[in-house]
Amino acid sequence: MHSNEEIFPHKEELIELAEILPSLHTPNIAIQGMEDQLVPKGNANYLEQMMSGADRLEIWRIEGLNHFAPWSRPDSITKAIQKLTEKSGALGLTL
Repeated sequence: MHSNEEIFPHKEELIELAEILPSLHTPNIAIQGMEDQLVPKGNANYLEQMMSGADRLEIWRIEGLNHFAPWSRPDSITKAIQKLTEKSGALGLTL
């Protein structure tokens, strides 16, 4: 298996998610590295379109970030987790 083969099924998975994305009521943050060569920037646009008008979705488009956000920008991952925890708590949700 080639290391990039993990990304090939994502388009089909996004299509399958189309039915449930509008019904998600939990806070979500999608982090899109603007220098990501593996995941198309259109995936974040797709989420934004499918969950339009929802304050439960934030798209963080980060300049200079590649595909490996946990290693190259762990601060972004930490901030996203903290924010989701705070938002969930404010909504009375538990993680």
